[in-house]
Amino acid sequence: MFCAKCGREIPDNTVCPCEQQQQPQQQPFYQPPQANPKRNIILCLILGTITCGIYSLYWRYAMSKEVNEKLGRPVISTISVILMFFCFPVTFIHFFEMDKALLELYKKLDKPYTANFALWVVTGMFGVGGIIELIQVQSLLNDLSEGL
Repeated sequence: MFCAKCGREIPDNTVCPCEQQQQPQQQPFYQPPQANPKRNIILCLILGTITCGIYSLYWRYAMSKEVNEKLGRPVISTISVILMFFCFPVTFIHFFEMDKALLELYKKLDKPYTANFALWVVTGMFGVGGIIELIQVQSLLNDLSEGL
């Protein structure tokens, strides 16, 4: 028997080597979600203090991006993360977006979640709401990373 593509003589009921090379390898359809890195909360607070809040801005951006990725769509806007660094009232918009996104994420994962927006706003009036929000959200994300 001869191969129809290259003309090489091959034994009966076998596949020519030229056809074996051309067969694409199948890739799996489903790729399990990657666990995001577990962050050390104390270290992040220290870095945020040393850098006068610049690391906290990055940290908040990274958490927002992580939540959006877990939800599969943008719920927390990047612009609110950037603007809250310059305009204090935008912080409350970010608190609302983050709390809404976490509620949706926990519903999606069928886990209980207690809304924290009111706590963050009240403590935000005294200047510590952002710190409490960072600690609580990172703690929740660390717990979710362990669960994947």
